Amino acid sequence: MYAISLGGDTDTIATMAGAIAGAHYGVESIPKHWMKTCEGVDDALKFAEDLYAMVDKQEKPGQSSKEEKSENKETQRKKETVAEKEVVNSGDINSENNTEGKS
Repeated sequence: MYAISLGGDTDTIATMAGAIAGAHYGVESIPKHWMKTCEGVDDALKFAEDLYAMVDKQEKPGQSSKEEKSENKETQRKKETVAEKEVVNSGDINSENNTEGKS
């Protein structure tokens, strides 16, 4: 109500204030009698559901799909195995060098 009382471009100000309040408090906090008398409620609810579904399907920044995560884990395991073999092999070489020097 405060946004409307400011004057000027009240419909835009009230719309923005309502959008911010709705995002903060959620649709459950909107009085039922407002939803019954407001034009376009059904359209707004449909748009909100479609937007949520669209965003929910998209990958979040820094996250991969399940398949990519599985592939990344497998690649990481292979790299670790190769690295472990290199360490073991380098240990064998060092031990051979050490034994050669001691003979």
